[in-house]
Amino acid sequence: MNIMALLPAFLVILGIVWAVWLIFKRDLLSQNIVKLLMYFLGVIITFIIIGWLVDTFLPQWTLQRLLTAKNSNNVEAIETIGREMWQEAVGGTGTPQPIVITTPGAPAPTLSPAPTPATGEEVPARSQSATLAPGEQAYTVVKGDTLYRISNRFGVSIAAIQQRNGLGTSTNIQAGQVLIIPAP
Repeated sequence: MNIMALLPAFLVILGIVWAVWLIFKRDLLSQNIVKLLMYFLGVIITFIIIGWLVDTFLPQWTLQRLLTAKNSNNVEAIETIGREMWQEAVGGTGTPQPIVITTPGAPAPTLSPAPTPATGEEVPARSQSATLAPGEQAYTVVKGDTLYRISNRFGVSIAAIQQRNGLGTSTNIQAGQVLIIPAP
């Protein structure tokens, strides 16, 4: 049963109870009947105006808020963090996460596509540049990784990782993908 469908019926019943209370408890029958009718007409007009305002502006306002939230990087980050927190709360993967650390002057690791463990398909490296700047690290994504978990591990924001690797606003990463982690 839809509870919200009962709301108009509840409001009508509330109005009737209120009217009965006003008529009999406040002894409005002894007053001028025109005054009584004008009072109730004013109440009805007030309800109609409030209903019109809600019907007209609430859906537009709600739609605007939802579209703003849908296009927001913050909402996507909140969703990712919430999903990650849920995975950690229910047990997660529990597999150790390898970290690739490069030192200045050492040859940069290759960023060629690596096969995914599950399907053997190639996952293209999505970085903007194959060379590492000073302080940057190359990291190979493993099963169970999320941008939130990687950003926490390296102390870098999710947005910085997305920007450095040309991910745009996407939080989709795959096992075997090589990410360049910018310097914190």
